This record gives sequence, C-alpha cells and structure tokens, in this order.
Amino acid sequence: RLLHRILKQPEIYAFEPSSTVFQGLIESGYDTQASLSNIALGEDEGDAFLINNETSTLSSILELDPSKENPFRDRRILGREKVTVSTVDKEMEKYGIEELSLLKSDTQGFETRVLRGARRALSTGKITAVLVEINFASLYSGQCSAAEIIQILSENGVHLVDVYQKVRKQGPTLAWCTALFARSEWDNGAGVVQKNSIYS
Repeated sequence: RLLHRILKQPEIYAFEPSSTVFQGLIESGYDTQASLSNIALGEDEGDAFLINNETSTLSSILELDPSKENPFRDRRILGREKVTVSTVDKEMEKYGIEELSLLKSDTQGFETRVLRGARRALSTGKITAVLVEINFASLYSGQCSAAEIIQILSENGVHLVDVYQKVRKQGPTLAWCTALFARSEWDNGAGVVQKNSIYS
C-alpha cells in the first residue's frame, strides 16, 4: 500500500513462503496490487522447511536462537512446511525484468542468502537500491550479520544510505533495524521514482 501511495503505477513482485500468510494476502486483495508468489527466495533453487511461528512475522527457515538474549526464544512453533526456494536472479529472468529499482528483503536472518541469489543482478548493476532488515541481537541460529550484508552489497557497488525503524535492547545498543543501500547513481531516490519494478 505504501509503495502504491508513493510511486506511480509500480510493478511489485512479492514472495511469501508461508501458505497461511499467502492465503491471507490473497483474501486481502493484495493480488490486485502485486504479483504474488507462494515461494521463498534464497541462494539456490531447491526446497527448504519453513518454521511457522505463532507470531507469523517471526517465521523463518532458520530456528529461533534459544539464548537468553533473544526476546522471542519462547514463542510457540505451529509447525514446519516444505517450501519451494527460488532466487532473485531466477525470478527476474522468469518475469523478464531487466532492472529492479528496489529489492526489499525482510527474511528473518536469511538476508545474505537472498542477496547471494541476486549475485548476477547485483554484479551487473541491475539492482539500484536494497532495503534490508539487519539483526544485531541473536534472534536466529545461523543468522547473517550486518558485516556480511554490507560486504556483499559494497562489493557490488551498493552502499549504505541510512538506517530506519531502529529497535534497541535495554540500553543504547541496537537490536535490529532496517537499512537502505543504494548505488551512487541513485541520485537521492530519483531512480526509484523513475523505474518502478519492486521486489519484496
């Protein structure tokens, strides 16, 4: 809804692996606003098991970290479902997308796998900006780090612009946030307005 408010006729391609959440998106009419796919995105094509949490925004292919640092460690698991995994590169090829204005990834610790699955598009400059969730607290076992995300993107000419939606631990340190990265030619967001293909 936000992207439709701020962009003129955006093309949005959204990927949701949970069958329950995906059905909710359909029932809410989001299929009229975006191209929806009931799959996960990752580093390679294949299958994986999605761990469905009672709080759907915590569902992930990764297990919740059991450490005391994780405020969500005691959240109940509803079950696991087998999901199809594709890659950004493969889906861009499938839909005939030459360029992405924005790649958005909020994949619960799985972000570097998604970015590695976009290696061709990133290395050839076909992704202008990336909006990604970064966890500093240990929320998931095997979750990616901020350093890994920054390294993958900077190696491909995509650099940090700013961080938003900051959530802190008890004290001044960050627990997680959303970070925007962009190519230098992004020109203060003009590229996103002019080129309206969005992955979410």
